Amino acid sequence: MRLLKLDSIHPLDYLLHKQQEWKPDIADLTRKAYYDRIIALRCNFSDFYTYNLNRLGWQSEEFFINDWMYVYKLAKELYGSTYKFKRLVHQLRNRAGLIEPEWRLKVLKDYIDAYKPDVIFCREHTNIPGSFWKQYRKKIFLVSRLSAHLPAEWSPLDFDLIYTDVPYYRTFFEFNKIETLHNYNGFDERILNELTKNKEPYDVVFIGGLGNELFQQRTRFFTDLAADDQFGFKWWGYSTGTIEQPLTDAYQGLAAGLAMFNIYYNSKIVVNDYIDIAGGTAVNQRLFEVMGAGSLLLTRESPSLVEHFPPGSYVTYKNLEECKGKISYYLRNEDERKQIAALGQAAVLAKYSYAKLMQLISEDLTTRVTKFKQLKKN
Repeated sequence: MRLLKLDSIHPLDYLLHKQQEWKPDIADLTRKAYYDRIIALRCNFSDFYTYNLNRLGWQSEEFFINDWMYVYKLAKELYGSTYKFKRLVHQLRNRAGLIEPEWRLKVLKDYIDAYKPDVIFCREHTNIPGSFWKQYRKKIFLVSRLSAHLPAEWSPLDFDLIYTDVPYYRTFFEFNKIETLHNYNGFDERILNELTKNKEPYDVVFIGGLGNELFQQRTRFFTDLAADDQFGFKWWGYSTGTIEQPLTDAYQGLAAGLAMFNIYYNSKIVVNDYIDIAGGTAVNQRLFEVMGAGSLLLTRESPSLVEHFPPGSYVTYKNLEECKGKISYYLRNEDERKQIAALGQAAVLAKYSYAKLMQLISEDLTTRVTKFKQLKKN
C-alpha cells in the first residue's frame, strides 16, 4: 500500500537557518537530494514513520508542507517543462488572493493525483484548510495525528481516523462518535548511531518552546530555575513571546533535530515540563527523546508517567524547590544518575521504538484500508 505523510519542519526558523548554511549549492540539489538532506536534520518526526513503514512493505514518503524550497523542487519535478507556464497561469488567476498558499495546495493536489496514495497521513499543524480534504473523502483513507492544540481550519469530521497521544482529545472525539486511537510518541534507534560525544557534558538543560500563550506556566518555572545560577542551567529552543532575564542569559540559541539529540546525549540532566493544555498529563515527545538518547529525565510529576515507564527509569519533581534539590543530588551522585538514565533508555527502546510502533500502525491501517476499499466497491 502507498502512504503519503504530510508534515512540517519545526521550528521553521531552524530550517531557514540551515538553508542559509547550505547555500550556494542548495539551488542545484535535486528534489531527492534535498529530501534526504531534510530527513538527515532529524527534525520533528523526520522519516521515523515512513522509514519503518517501508521496511514493513509499504511505499511511503514525506511531503514537507511548510518548506517552500521542497515544494518548489517537487513542483519543478512534477511539471517538468510546463512548470513556468503553470506557475504563470496560477499567478494570473490569483492576483487578488494569496498566491503562495494556494500554489502550495495546487502542487499538493497534483502530487496526490500522481502519487495515488491509499492513505494520507496528516500530522498536526500543516495549515491545510479542512475544505481541501473534502475532494478525497470516500476516495482515499484520511488520517490525522494530533498532539498539540487543534490546528486552525481543522475539523475531525474531515478524517476517517484520528491518532492522538492526548487523552482528553480521544475522550472528546469518541464522545462525538469520531473514531480515535491512542498513538504514542517514540524514539528511532538509528539516532544512537548518529550522535557524537562532547569533550565536556552539560549539567542541566532544557530544549523547547517558551514565551507564548501555550507555555506560560512552563516559562515561569524555567525563569525561576534559571535564577539559581548554581546549576549552570542552559536552554535551547524557540520563543514566540516575551522572555525575560535570567532566562535570556541562559539561552543558547536554536536547536532541533539531530542537534537537539546531541545536546540530550551530552547532558547529565534534562528537565522537562508540560505545555499548559496538557493539564499535567505526561504526553510530550521530549520524554521519549531524552530517555532514548540516554540522559536522565527529570520531569514534573504526573499520574500518567507510570502508565508509560517503569519505576526507577526517570525522576520527578512536584515544585521548583524539589526540582532544585534533585538536580543537586543527581549532579553529586553520578553512578545513580547513570543507572536511572540507562534504565530509562532501555525502557523506551523496549516498548517505544518506532520500529515497534509502526508495526502496530501498519497492521491497523492495513485492516482499515482493506475494509475501506471494500466499502468503496459496494
